[in-house]
Amino acid sequence: MLGKIKNTIKKHSMLVHGATVVVGVSGGPDSTALLAALSLLSKEYGLRLRAVHINYHLRGAESDADQKYAENLCGKLKVQFEAVHADFSKRGKAGSIQDAARNFRYMVFSVKAAEAKAGYVAVAHNRNDQVETMLMRFLRGSGTEGLAGIPPVRLLAPGIKIIRPLINISRAEINKFLSERKLRARNDSSNEKKLYLRNRIRLKLLPQIKREYNPGFDEAAIHLLSILNEENSFLSAEAEKVFSRLKLLDSGSCSFKCGELKALHPAMLGRVLRAGIEKVKGDLIGLEYRHFEAVSKLLSAGSGKTDLPGNLAAQVHSGRMYFRLKNGTKQESLPLALPGTTKAGKFRIQAVLGKKPGGFKGPCHAYIDLLKVELPLSVRSRRQADRFTPLGMTGKKKLQDFFVDLKLPEFERDSVPVVVDNSGKLVWVAGHRIDDAVKITKSTGKIIHLTCLKG
Repeated sequence: MLGKIKNTIKKHSMLVHGATVVVGVSGGPDSTALLAALSLLSKEYGLRLRAVHINYHLRGAESDADQKYAENLCGKLKVQFEAVHADFSKRGKAGSIQDAARNFRYMVFSVKAAEAKAGYVAVAHNRNDQVETMLMRFLRGSGTEGLAGIPPVRLLAPGIKIIRPLINISRAEINKFLSERKLRARNDSSNEKKLYLRNRIRLKLLPQIKREYNPGFDEAAIHLLSILNEENSFLSAEAEKVFSRLKLLDSGSCSFKCGELKALHPAMLGRVLRAGIEKVKGDLIGLEYRHFEAVSKLLSAGSGKTDLPGNLAAQVHSGRMYFRLKNGTKQESLPLALPGTTKAGKFRIQAVLGKKPGGFKGPCHAYIDLLKVELPLSVRSRRQADRFTPLGMTGKKKLQDFFVDLKLPEFERDSVPVVVDNSGKLVWVAGHRIDDAVKITKSTGKIIHLTCLKG
């Protein structure tokens, strides 16, 4: 088994010599074998191992016994051990508990790896897990990417990788390895409960498939997974190139030209859309086929918007498709440095005092008559009651109507800095228009020159 693990490490470039590795250890057969194997290989690879056990307190005394076993195992192997406690006993339905526990587990691993300055987190998924995962995702209607199974290596956080050294090892091989080393791992009784989908697949569906349809189903599934992984790897690399070429990133949003998206092959389009969502949301958790179908229909319609899981929305506006956070990026009121630079959300407002304006430099520059405003100035996001008289016009106009006339996407409006004076008068809609009442004239003495910059 150690030879196969070494081949897996080499094939997927899992480790560098001298690495610090956080190892997830539950006390079950798989994680026990993982820790024991890495301990045996630690001298050859120069590894520094740190074991982390999470006690979810779901099975009372059994959970505490698992923790004790994991601690004793680490003592025998001379591996640093740490237990993290979390009470999941009142977390609702089985499925939600599993999802919450998984999310918590990877959050803990990320934190502990950062604390240990470890570049790797090793977890114990094995070959049988691969087959079960493929079937589970098939039943849920996953696409090619999901059916490709569990990746041997993936990024957990910046500078931290999840690695799975046992991904090509079967449970039979794991049990043999443990027997040869006289290691009696703990057995989680919840693995026999058929309320979990994975357990039903392992205990009922897989035995029936092997019994009634194909005794060699595991081998056939692994062969299919190999093909899917190769094809998925190629398509993912191509999709990343297309995504990098087409995307436009802004604070809280990612957008594309609709025409360029429509020109893509449907298989490539789906991957680019997923990449856009992931770029804004941070993950694809909660996204299902129906959500991507709704986004595709939106693209075909050429206008409209739809809500997506995780405080996300998709919107088609003025020939572009946007993925953005629904809550926007509102900026609370803060003093405007004069002179100086003030950070306002994704923008910077520079303010200087002068006597003469320069030539017209575009809407990102504003020249204000100093005597026509009440200092100090401040900058904030729009408010519902905001009204002003845009330069060159007469009569007040609602800021909301001004944005509509500009055809500014709704979700970008909260991000536009609004400069007001001490009386609350709107002075400048940054990047767009000043109020006509503060414009400079021939009689203007001192001016305030405002500049709106991104970043």
